[in-house]
Amino acid sequence: MNIRAKIKVLIADDHQATRELLGQLLGQEGFEIVLAADGDEASDRLGEGIDLAILDLKMPGRSGMDVLRELRRYYPHVPAIVISSQFSKARLLELVENAAQGYHEKPVDWPALRRQIWNILRQQESLAGRPPLSSGPGSGVPAPDERG
Repeated sequence: MNIRAKIKVLIADDHQATRELLGQLLGQEGFEIVLAADGDEASDRLGEGIDLAILDLKMPGRSGMDVLRELRRYYPHVPAIVISSQFSKARLLELVENAAQGYHEKPVDWPALRRQIWNILRQQESLAGRPPLSSGPGSGVPAPDERG
């Protein structure tokens, strides 16, 4: 069984093109994708067994930071990556304080985001005491030193 088919990723971004592109790319990686067009929808979808959240910082309704805070309160084990057009030093500090596992500036660098997602998931598997997700030909998982 493909372990990636079990991994559910929430992508919350009010920019439709970004949301759909990330959904398509991660879907090709074998993930189950949950899309949210704003912070309120993202918040509503947190209880759907999300394994990883990718949150736009600035969205209508609840902001990505609000959703991140809610994620930490109710689902502290779920890793989150925040994306945005701009990050200030104060905002980066707030992300660290709310335990975001990463951040990416828009436009998102797909190879860098992909590497970070797999590194986070490998770390989660290791912390859970499960064998690490394998990488290699045909697995769709980049080797830790893969650049791309």
